[in-house]
Amino acid sequence: MRKKLLETFDDIYIVDLHGSSKKKETAPDGSKDENVFNIQQGVAIVIFVRKSEKKKGLGKVWHTELYGKRADKFTVLDNSDIKKIKWQKIDYKEPYYFFVPKDFGASEKYEKGFKIDELFVKNVTNIVTSRDFIAIDFDKGVLLNRLKSLIEQGRNFIPELKNTRDWNVDTAIEELKSDNNISEKVQKILYRPFDTRYIFYAEYFLDWPRMELMPQMLKSNIGLVSTRQVTGNDFNHILVTKWITEYKLGSHDRNSYTFPLYLYARDGSKVSNLKKEIVAEIEKITGKIEPENILDYIYAVLYSPIYREKYKEFLKIDFPRVPYPGDKDKFKKLVALGCELRELHLLESPKLNNFITTFPEAGNDWHAPFSSDTFVHINQPLAVRA
Repeated sequence: MRKKLLETFDDIYIVDLHGSSKKKETAPDGSKDENVFNIQQGVAIVIFVRKSEKKKGLGKVWHTELYGKRADKFTVLDNSDIKKIKWQKIDYKEPYYFFVPKDFGASEKYEKGFKIDELFVKNVTNIVTSRDFIAIDFDKGVLLNRLKSLIEQGRNFIPELKNTRDWNVDTAIEELKSDNNISEKVQKILYRPFDTRYIFYAEYFLDWPRMELMPQMLKSNIGLVSTRQVTGNDFNHILVTKWITEYKLGSHDRNSYTFPLYLYARDGSKVSNLKKEIVAEIEKITGKIEPENILDYIYAVLYSPIYREKYKEFLKIDFPRVPYPGDKDKFKKLVALGCELRELHLLESPKLNNFITTFPEAGNDWHAPFSSDTFVHINQPLAVRA
């Protein structure tokens, strides 16, 4: 769309008024930044100029921005004139043609790395139930009892169940009644970071079950989870899983994707889900390695604060690229760090047995379920160099 606008107009003037509460924006000095309206989305004033009917080439983009309190923004706007504003000309580049200033000075080095969606032969967007309140629960028994009640009482059990574009209540209930494998279809799901629950994983019961690939995670497997874009200022949307996954696992406002490490055949045999050509390039540097080694290397790099800061503009717009290893020794060190972090995030590390908290009173340690909008950022990256 940005390119089409550049083809249509000679000049595009943008006054970015910021104020996005979704991005938790603040002024450059850390002070409060308010929206000019009572909305969550940031606001901008855009003026499009077309000088003649026969336009050739792409137009120019001029940018300025205002942070701070709402009243101060109104004062500046009231006293501004398009000719007096100090505009910054945007040096946009293909393929994205961004209309805001961005630092792409590290572009050449970044582009030499491999994208994770190029390394993994197959990936899939995560599961969407459209009815978490009935399809997912902390307790397997509670979930099974809920399904039993739905079979016995039909629509009357949960009157708020509604048809969606791809799902019909009555059809689903009839299929549920005739399903002889209900218990086997209750599977673990990584719902939010470190939050494993149970899901009734039946194709007829969910809007988007991702049956084309997600069942690969029902076997002994490891999956890398990532978003494709980041709306905030920081990249922290990477996780590993050994379960099937829910679509808001990696971000509260963007789909998450799962990249299985292995693909299983019907006979139970498995093969690597990594592209052979990229693996071969890595092995020219490292020697023969296992798929887990590559996953751990990637995990360490993507949690490096130096990497995240250096390539933050690129990490906002597409799946991350990972640099090829510098040498065999650095690769081994990063693999060790990535393995340690992976085991921690999968809650498999023996370090997690060293409890540092206690409960002052006896109880069942139960807690209220999170809402469907709950999301916990993992924003403590390892201090490693990429």
